[in-house]
Amino acid sequence: MEDIKEILGEQHIIFKITDELIDNSDIDVVTDIQKLLSEANSDPHSSCVLIPNSSDPDILSSPDKNLQVLLSLPDKNLPDKNLQVTKNDLDYELSYDELIFSSKNRSKLPRLMPDWNETLTKKPIQIVFGGCAGMYHYFLGVASVLQDKFDLSNVVYGCVSGGSFPALALVLGLPVKELHETWNKEILRDLSESSLKAFTRLNGIVFEKSKKYIPSDSHKRAKDKLFISLTEFPSLNNHIVHSWQNIDSLLDCIQASCFIPLFDKRFWTIFDKIKYVDGGLSNNKPIPYPDLPYIYITTNKWREVPLHWYWCYTSEIWSDQLFNWGVEDTIKNLHEFKDFTPKA
Repeated sequence: MEDIKEILGEQHIIFKITDELIDNSDIDVVTDIQKLLSEANSDPHSSCVLIPNSSDPDILSSPDKNLQVLLSLPDKNLPDKNLQVTKNDLDYELSYDELIFSSKNRSKLPRLMPDWNETLTKKPIQIVFGGCAGMYHYFLGVASVLQDKFDLSNVVYGCVSGGSFPALALVLGLPVKELHETWNKEILRDLSESSLKAFTRLNGIVFEKSKKYIPSDSHKRAKDKLFISLTEFPSLNNHIVHSWQNIDSLLDCIQASCFIPLFDKRFWTIFDKIKYVDGGLSNNKPIPYPDLPYIYITTNKWREVPLHWYWCYTSEIWSDQLFNWGVEDTIKNLHEFKDFTPKA
């Protein structure tokens, strides 16, 4: 039953049950769906309705979750044995083996990119923050200028690794300068208390401090406005995630995008039941809507960056220097943001 609920999730799903799906013990799939329908219709908060039709597939619709499931009994004359998932007029085909794996692991189902005109009121402007490792202080400086100078209400963000933190702060409208002085420097102070510094400790401390400063409803406010790049391990397939179940899920997602084994006691981290490592390994330029204009911000966009600057040092003086360079470089290059609306 839980496997079926995982499949049906909150996505718009259409699939066919063919001979292959109900062979042998697979009749349990149909039984479980029937039980699920029964439970849904007995729930006073559910609006699921089963509409039987002798000539067409049975239709289950749920307006609350934009969910539609078409159940088609096997037709001996049809060779089709695939499962189809459809949303926003995009078709994906999964084999039966992939369906079974999907039922055990939600993130194997396609993570569909939303159409901007279905989720936003007007065409968005895009900012993409690339990976930055220990240069994230610099990106915070960049973000502080953008926050001070522009109306960012119509901006969506692609991000990866350390670039996820300035992007998240901008999406949520959190004061970036204040975060640098509080959230960021608390992390540095905690890291400084051990001779190991950031080695094996950074990821856990960042997660702990982030829960302190990131609002509990952030996952709702960031939905479809923050697009985070992850690298599945060991396949190195890229995933871009833009919706989450709760604040822990959002922070787990960011940690997965930032995950470098040097800064943890594990070789990988787990998000949504899958192993992940740093998102920059598979996609360091996650553009939410590739057909629309975007600004791509990298650590070496406006200045040369020596390789050793990427290490996560614990010096507050060094973090201030990087932050100030980010401010300085952004102010010198404000002309690159000509499509942005200045603040009144």
